[in-house]
Amino acid sequence: MALQKAKSALRNAMTVGLAAGFAFLQWSCQPEEGEAYSTRKLTENKADIEAYLQRQGLTAQRTENDLYYVVSTTNPNGQKPQTGDEIRFQYVKYRLDGIVVDSTTTASPARLIYDAYGYTLAPGIIEGVQLLKEGETATLFLPYNLQNTNQGTLLLPAFSPARYVVRVTSVRTETEQITDYLTANKLTDKFETTSSGLRFYRTATYADSAQVKTGQTVTMKYTGKLLDGTQFDSSTNFNFKPGEGQVVKGYEEAALKMRVGEKATVIMPSAVAYGVQGSFNQNTRQYTIPPYTPLVFDIEIVSSK
Repeated sequence: MALQKAKSALRNAMTVGLAAGFAFLQWSCQPEEGEAYSTRKLTENKADIEAYLQRQGLTAQRTENDLYYVVSTTNPNGQKPQTGDEIRFQYVKYRLDGIVVDSTTTASPARLIYDAYGYTLAPGIIEGVQLLKEGETATLFLPYNLQNTNQGTLLLPAFSPARYVVRVTSVRTETEQITDYLTANKLTDKFETTSSGLRFYRTATYADSAQVKTGQTVTMKYTGKLLDGTQFDSSTNFNFKPGEGQVVKGYEEAALKMRVGEKATVIMPSAVAYGVQGSFNQNTRQYTIPPYTPLVFDIEIVSSK
């Protein structure tokens, strides 16, 4: 009797174990609920966008990333952005039912650098804007995944498509940005331009003091700004040795043109500053200095020994 009970218990255990095993295999072969939901919502977003286009009688182009766009104002002679160019643009973001969700202002347009990454802008906006020339306007239709969020807001629920009307207001190379800065500040005739593209303007001279030399330890005061005046760094006790590659090339070149006690304003193109990498803050996950960005430094040589 005991043997029969033991066999019965063993059969029951095997049955439960096999059932659990089959259940596990069945569960493991199915996609995760979140993944399945996201895929379904993406399909729905595309269908919603295409239905909107049909209702409005619009024919949109579509990129391989599923960005739909309609160029409404063309500018054949407009400047086409190239790698490193600054693009400024304005946009109004709508739900497909016409409710306004977000917008820039005339005084504060959005900005990005062509072919640079790491922005908090929606990836669909970055892709769409880079398709346009200066002066062109387009309507962009973004599925939720190209908006870089699936969290949603009070105005735009999660996993919703959006419509952006964007206008590129300017496309400027680094050289053009620097020229615009000098013109706006009436400094065009004050700066000399070196072979590297560095712009240098000595604002205080000390002809009898010691000339900075390669290999000496230089102590410098400086304030660093973007061309729009945003300050990103400053120091009253910055030490380095010119010629030893301790700092960006623009610092070395500027210091070697100066004497102790002298002051200067220096404009560095990105080639002698932070280049194509820029300076990225890991804590904020944003650029302190974007790639391909010219910089303005007010510097003073405190000592050189």
